[in-house]
Amino acid sequence: MIRKATIEDFESVNDIVREVHNIHFEARPDVYNDILNPLNYEYFTEVIAENNHEIFVMEIDDEIVAYSIIKKVKAQDIPILKPVTYIYIDDIAVKSTSRGFGYGKVLFQYILSYAEKTKVVSVQLNVWEFNKEAIAFYESVGMSTRNRRMEINI
Repeated sequence: MIRKATIEDFESVNDIVREVHNIHFEARPDVYNDILNPLNYEYFTEVIAENNHEIFVMEIDDEIVAYSIIKKVKAQDIPILKPVTYIYIDDIAVKSTSRGFGYGKVLFQYILSYAEKTKVVSVQLNVWEFNKEAIAFYESVGMSTRNRRMEINI
């Protein structure tokens, strides 16, 4: 079952966020802080209350096994870009013990259906280059690379 998150879902979602954060911290300690609770409660409650954000959770046997935070974004109003609106996936993750059962694909398809109903032109997200598992997943559901953000450390 996939539904909109409630305030009561915070701890379950935070547990999954913590798992994903640890992967990011291990790969990029130059970017991420080693913190116990990477999901801020105030942020969570604000997102639930906002009109252009949604938090979806997937429950299996009364346990939250996956979540996604998405927002509807209108592209910057500059002359060189077409004025489009799209869904941006801030977060999408499946609990480590629930991976491999297809839950991520079901949640992603739910997001696509939601996007179609809201009449946006695309669904977009960012993914770290080190996260090969996530990249493979996104490619398996039909996503392709739109652009790259590159860096050089000084």
